[in-house]
Amino acid sequence: METDISDLSAITRTITYVADPQKVGEDQGVYDTYFETATPSGAQLASPTSTSWELTFTGDTDAIDEATDQALDTTGSTLSIESSPNQSDPASIIATVIDKTSCSTICSPSNSVGLVDTITAKGGYSPATASVDVTSGEPATFILTPPIVSVTSEFAFDLFGSASATTSFVVDNAMVAVVGDGFVKLFTPASDSGKLTVEKGDKQTTFTVRFSGDDATALSAKYGKWAQGSDVGIRADSSSNFFWAASTYVVSPSLTSIVLGHEVKKNTTVVHLPFGQTTSSGGTFTYSGGGPTPSFQSSGPTLAGLVLIGVLLLLLAAAVLVLVRFRAQAKRILDRASARTRASIAQKVDTASPLFGIPFGPLYVGSFGTLLSATHVGASRRPLTLLSIAKVPAPPGSKTRASMLTVNYTRAPRVVNPSLFNITNAPASAVPAPTSTQGI
Repeated sequence: METDISDLSAITRTITYVADPQKVGEDQGVYDTYFETATPSGAQLASPTSTSWELTFTGDTDAIDEATDQALDTTGSTLSIESSPNQSDPASIIATVIDKTSCSTICSPSNSVGLVDTITAKGGYSPATASVDVTSGEPATFILTPPIVSVTSEFAFDLFGSASATTSFVVDNAMVAVVGDGFVKLFTPASDSGKLTVEKGDKQTTFTVRFSGDDATALSAKYGKWAQGSDVGIRADSSSNFFWAASTYVVSPSLTSIVLGHEVKKNTTVVHLPFGQTTSSGGTFTYSGGGPTPSFQSSGPTLAGLVLIGVLLLLLAAAVLVLVRFRAQAKRILDRASARTRASIAQKVDTASPLFGIPFGPLYVGSFGTLLSATHVGASRRPLTLLSIAKVPAPPGSKTRASMLTVNYTRAPRVVNPSLFNITNAPASAVPAPTSTQGI
C-alpha cells in the first residue's frame, strides 16, 4: 500500500494487488468478480499487467478506513493522524500516524513480505516518507516544519546617527493555518526590544518585526537579543575627519535562532546608508543568499560636510543672483561714466579742425550721436575699412566748436565702430534730418 497524507482532508491511498500468473490463467473470472465488489464507490481501478491491479481512493481518515476494509475484504482498518505542538518550535507540529489493517482474507498464507504501507507526507514534513507494517499497528512520527517563502532584512542608518532594522517573513496561508499562532510565537521579540505586526494577504501572510536604536550599537543590542548571533556595527576608518567619513559596515542578521529548522526559500539583506554616504553600488547595499552578510566600505560627507557644501552652494547662488539682477544697472552706470568722460574731452577742444584736412561743410550731432557707419572688409593683416558720413545741415545760428572722430576696434570679432562728433552750441532738439551721405 501507498498512502499520501500531505492533505489531511484528501488523503490518497493506493493498494496494489499481484496474483500468481498460473492461477490468473486458470480462472480469470474469479479476479474480475472480486474487484467488482472490492472497488469502493468513486475509486479508480487500473490493471498495469495481466496479473496486477491498482486500486486508488481518496478521502479523510474515516473514508480511507471504510474503503480499505472493502478493498481488502476485512474489518477494523484504522488510519489516525494526531497532531501536537513541537516543544522546541512553536511553528512546528508533530504528526503521529497510526496505520493498521489486515489482508488475511485475500493474501496468500505463503506471503513472506507481509502488508507494508509507505506513508508520504509532503510540504515540509520530515521524514518525507516512512514504511509501516500495518499488521503491527506501530505508530509513525512525522514533524511538520512549514517552509518560509522569503525573509527580507532591511537596516537603515540616518545622518544623525540613529539606526533601525525591519525583518519581514512571508509564509503561505495554508501553512499558517496548520500551525495556528505558531509563527506569531516564533517571531515575536521581547517587548522592550522590538514589535511584531502581521498582515494577511490572499495567499500569503507577512510577519514584520521592527527595531530601532539611537545608534548602531543600541540597535545591535536589541536585534541581537532577538536574533542571537547577529552583528550590527559601523567602524570608522582612519581617513575619516570632521567633514568626511569613511566607514566599514558590518551587518550580519543571523536568523538561525529564529527560523530554526524552517526552510527559507529566499533570503535578502538590504542596508540603507546615511544621506551622502555611498558604496560602489550607490547608497544602498543589497546581499542575497544564506550565511552572514559580508562587510563593505562606504564614504561621503558628514553632517558638518553637508552643511559646508550647502553654505557654499547658497553663496554661489546668491552671487549669480546679484550678478543677474544688477547687470543692467551696472551697464547704465558705466555708460554714463563713459559719456561724461567723452563730454569732458570734447569741451576742451576750442577750435574746429577739418577731418583729415578735407572740408565737409556743416556737420552736426546733438549730444554725441554717431554720424559714421563703418564696414570692416577682410580678415587679413591689411584690412580695408569703408567709412561714410551723414551730412546734416547746421541749425540756424549755431556754430561748430569742434569735430572729433573716434574709432573703436575690436579684435574678435573684427568690428570697427567709428563715431564723428561735431560739438556745437545748438540744443539736440534743433537737429534737422540728414540730407545726404558722403563716403571716405
